[in-house]
Amino acid sequence: MVDGLRVVVVGAGFSGLAAALALTRAGAQVRVLEARDRVGGRVLTRWLPELTQVDLGAQWIGPTQDRMYALVAEHGLATFASAAVGAPTPGTWIAYGPHLRSPVGRVHWAGTETATHWAGYLEGAVRAGERAAAEVLVG
Repeated sequence: MVDGLRVVVVGAGFSGLAAALALTRAGAQVRVLEARDRVGGRVLTRWLPELTQVDLGAQWIGPTQDRMYALVAEHGLATFASAAVGAPTPGTWIAYGPHLRSPVGRVHWAGTETATHWAGYLEGAVRAGERAAAEVLVG
């Protein structure tokens, strides 16, 4: 437990929410700041004029990501198959991960690009938030 630790999480995307949850469970006082009028960060569906659906951000889950499937079921959501054709596939940013996840002073970064596993996927976003929370708790 970390009595008295006060943390501000900037961004209510999947990584920020996962970090806030992990910190709260550890006993920290947490405030989440979000500039948008919704949570979810870059996970967002945009509809193009011709009714083509484009999913933005860390939108993929795949085999062995049981935690993400459980989260989908818990919230009554659905999944659908998609192809990674003509666009960068998940993990494109993985080469930059070590640089992106390095803390700057007391600021710890989290996002699907900073994940050590499943970069580009929702699982990676959640793991990155949990990693950043663990770094904060260690000091």
